Amino acid sequence: MQVPLEVEYQETGAGHRPEEDIIRPNWMWTSWLPNHFGKEFAPYRTNSDIVHIEGTTRPWIYGSGCRGIKKATFQLDFRKPLAAARVTQPPVVDGKVTEWGAQPDVTLPFTKTDVFLRQDADISTSPWKRPAVVNRLGAVVAWSKTAAGEDAPIWDDDSGEVFLADMASGKVVHLGVSASGARYDALCADASVKTEDSKWNGEWKSAIRGGRHGPGD
Repeated sequence: MQVPLEVEYQETGAGHRPEEDIIRPNWMWTSWLPNHFGKEFAPYRTNSDIVHIEGTTRPWIYGSGCRGIKKATFQLDFRKPLAAARVTQPPVVDGKVTEWGAQPDVTLPFTKTDVFLRQDADISTSPWKRPAVVNRLGAVVAWSKTAAGEDAPIWDDDSGEVFLADMASGKVVHLGVSASGARYDALCADASVKTEDSKWNGEWKSAIRGGRHGPGD
């Protein structure tokens, strides 16, 4: 498992570099082999099931580590902070994203959904644009649109969800919209409880625009 850990070694020139761990003998095959150059200041691994480790107060479970570390930095929060851009006119909620500009605030890595964040003095708006899904045969897959109405199980469809949290009170608002136009909203009054009230109804607007195969159809 890769972790967001940055290591500075005692000898910079002779130290290990993470990019050296990737082996690409050809365009079809890539492997990861830590410190395959055998550098002294670098990660190491010992099979503690085979090699008997002595002189420790507790038995070794994992026989791996790093030699020659000068400084190690572990990044605990690697999420990109986002801020909604200010607009002078109230955003129009009509399902269109062309007026929001070409550059999204963030693109979700799995679905490749572009997310835009805008706000005026009273309203926050978050348009999304998701490309069509293509299967292994190269055919475009139609949107899933089974949910209908309010407080529907929109997560069973192609959908988008937003969680808005108030750090002071611990309250969390859950909003969701299906590709069918079905909606869901709920309020969690206490984040430590981890349950939400779907009978709560907020005042918000949503709109869907797209063809049978998605926004680009």
